[in-house]
Amino acid sequence: MSHDMMPDAFDAPDEQLLPAFDAAGHVDEGTVHAWLDGMFAAEDAARVAAHVERCAACADMVAEARGLMAGAARVVGSLDGPLSGPASVRVAEKRDVRIGRWAGWLAAAAVLAVVAWPRGQERQTAEQQTAEQQTATAGTATQPTAIATAPEAIAPEAVGAAASPQGAVAENAKRSAAPAPEAPATAVPIRSAPVVAASEVKASEVTAAAVGRSAEAAAAVGRSAVSLPAGAVSSDLAAVARSLLSVRLSGTVLDGPSQTPVEGVRIQVSYQERAASGTRLRTIGTFSQRNGAFRLELPNALMLSSASILVNRIGYSAWRQNVMLDSTSVSVAINLQRQTMTLAEVNVTAAPTPPIRQTGSVAVATYPNAAVAQDFSGRGVAGGVARSALQTNEQPRSFPRPGDAGGNREQYDRIEDNPFLGVRSNPLSTFSVDVDRASYSNLRRFILNGQRPPKDAVRIEELINYFTYELPEPAARDPLRITTESMAAPWQPRHQLLRIALQARRIDTRDLPPNNLVFLVDVSGSMMSPDKLPLVKRGLRLLVDQLRPQDRVALVTYAGSAGVVLPSTSGDEKVSILEAIDRLEAGGSTAGGAGLQLAYDVARDAFRTDGNNRVILATDGDFNVGVSSDAELERLIERRRQEGTYLTVLGFGTGNVQASKMEKLAKVGNGNYAYIDQLDEARKVLVEEMGATLRTVANDVKLQVEFNPAVVQAYRLIGYENRLLRDEDFTDDRKDAGDVGAGHQVTALYEVVPVGVTGTVTVRNRDSLRYTPVTEPLSSNARQATGRELAYVKLRYKQPGESASRLLEAAVPQAANNRGSRASSDLRFAAAVASFGMLLRESEHRGNSSAARVLEQARAALGDDVGGYRAAFVQLVERWRALETTSDGRR
Repeated sequence: MSHDMMPDAFDAPDEQLLPAFDAAGHVDEGTVHAWLDGMFAAEDAARVAAHVERCAACADMVAEARGLMAGAARVVGSLDGPLSGPASVRVAEKRDVRIGRWAGWLAAAAVLAVVAWPRGQERQTAEQQTAEQQTATAGTATQPTAIATAPEAIAPEAVGAAASPQGAVAENAKRSAAPAPEAPATAVPIRSAPVVAASEVKASEVTAAAVGRSAEAAAAVGRSAVSLPAGAVSSDLAAVARSLLSVRLSGTVLDGPSQTPVEGVRIQVSYQERAASGTRLRTIGTFSQRNGAFRLELPNALMLSSASILVNRIGYSAWRQNVMLDSTSVSVAINLQRQTMTLAEVNVTAAPTPPIRQTGSVAVATYPNAAVAQDFSGRGVAGGVARSALQTNEQPRSFPRPGDAGGNREQYDRIEDNPFLGVRSNPLSTFSVDVDRASYSNLRRFILNGQRPPKDAVRIEELINYFTYELPEPAARDPLRITTESMAAPWQPRHQLLRIALQARRIDTRDLPPNNLVFLVDVSGSMMSPDKLPLVKRGLRLLVDQLRPQDRVALVTYAGSAGVVLPSTSGDEKVSILEAIDRLEAGGSTAGGAGLQLAYDVARDAFRTDGNNRVILATDGDFNVGVSSDAELERLIERRRQEGTYLTVLGFGTGNVQASKMEKLAKVGNGNYAYIDQLDEARKVLVEEMGATLRTVANDVKLQVEFNPAVVQAYRLIGYENRLLRDEDFTDDRKDAGDVGAGHQVTALYEVVPVGVTGTVTVRNRDSLRYTPVTEPLSSNARQATGRELAYVKLRYKQPGESASRLLEAAVPQAANNRGSRASSDLRFAAAVASFGMLLRESEHRGNSSAARVLEQARAALGDDVGGYRAAFVQLVERWRALETTSDGRR
């Protein structure tokens, strides 16, 4: 987490800014400045330009904004040039109202000059002499006004006068007529700002109202500009300067109809940040608190520029507004409107019905691959063309709670925690890697809805692997690298916690092979709710934004029957793709098997031998028509996997999640399963992790850990209960296992009982053997080497397209110490997540775990927390702690 952000703030992926229009159809002030700053995409910029050209009122606003920005550019730009003498500005006559707006900014520039360009005493003397010469030659045309004044030189009445536009102008005129106060002998000369003459800005470009909007900020900045001794250029002054460049954005999020606070709403702000090389667009965010309040510091914000605020919460319409950063403190009031979607039963409504060709039981619609004219009149929050769904302000649909009678059909396979196994009889632990992370977002959905997740919905390995860790890159010729680490187990200090982590080779998405993607979207009646098909559409739009011209996309839907909505289309025809997505509506039964068959056929027709061929299935998991048994579906998917087309499954919704089925299908299809509960999760899966989602670098990845019986008495693998393999499967290349994508990370945790520790757990051992296996004695060197090892890790994988596996190995040394504080923040955070998972499952192995301990450990191990996911985990644990206690009363 950046040091200049609030504790609950996080950096977020950059959002695409969109223009905002008021009820009268005019662009707002923030949109004008965002347009002038070049923050919109070309299409949106053209839309604003066209409106400004035909709207006189908006054209006047643009002219005013250009005048303000021109003056700001002169002031801020002066900070990048050479020093040119003592601080001064030529103040125009009283009639020049616009000068009042800049007085504070010139003062801010003076303070910043002291911080950014400190000079020694020798340089001061030379500059003062130069300044005196410049003043002498300037004549008596205009008396320079010193910006740096002693605090007592600013009279209270002057400060009060500056609070209004007229007062600010009068005060400036009075100061311009008075002689400048003498600075102390040791004062640091402040760098001058460029002269802003009255003739340089047209009166139509700056109005008295524009001055008034910033009078308070100018007065505040002016009061901060003081002359300081040379030795006082210190951290205090630096802090003052930083505060002048930081904008505090605060506000409250309310439910519009009831005016009650809304907690846990994600607020993202995109703004122009000053950097050494100019400016850049930065996006940060935070979450609203229980009282609906939020606060964000925008460090190094470019003043007089616009910032875009985006607010998203499932069950509410997205809220977006552009605001003007014309003060060091900006407040906004956010009223969210409840949203439900009224959806028709047909699949496609925005285009003429195409001819249908029948192939067996599969109906295939043929659509012409023609470009679609762009129409921005109905662009929504996420961009694209108008949706055909009708939005209302009715109460959001209440989703059934797990266990409620009637309506709830969520299914999860039963999970039994792995036991402690004795090393003497069970020296090997073998399992297939798992890169799925669906369990975390699924349980988050339960907790945020005020519900307790079902125990079997909690897969601890998926919770751990949801987060990213700092891991070294693989060697040049290997797609994977093994990293190990150990520490004392937080929930049982007499045990050790062993971490085995894999890092897959990262690939820049620009260097990915061409993609041949088929979106297979469930549009059955069960997909009507806002957290299903509407969220699917928004998520797919995010993926479309990442497409390159060499990529191709097709869109297939299924409900009572299956059909092709969009044939394979080039990635540079985004408008056509987005229009097809927007036409999707829900209704009918679910012919999942027919949809899969058709999607695979479409993928085969556009197959790329040099690329990535994949079907991306978006569904709530309900398959009730046609090929629906798990065995039939798995055989279909396995055949197409062998042909080179993989399957990724995205789960959506509440009350109908078939998590076990979707995970099995993805596993057979050499893909991964993700559960998407909100738009941020869609962005994480389809944008931030697109390379890992779409590009496989290692197939059939298996791990086998051999524990040293001289050091380890017993061990337990935490999680991976449904990924366990027989020991002999490790060397059997016919045995299917998990696949790893580019940049993927896999973490496995073992709880280890050292030799000599007794009475902490029950260890499962096999019966003693009558015949002891005969082993060759180790040499003295080998005994000495292995005596220092905790375990030995082996990894097998296949290069994509190969049938023979390759082997990687790594020894795990004994930990030098068992103090958790010496372990990396990554291991300590993973341990906190594992402890939380055991609490949710009420595991018999949770030891002294409690919500309080989890929070303490997680907060101490946040690390850099890129994206703010670890901080969000802390908030999630706090929410759960407030909801529930464990069965033994611990919280």
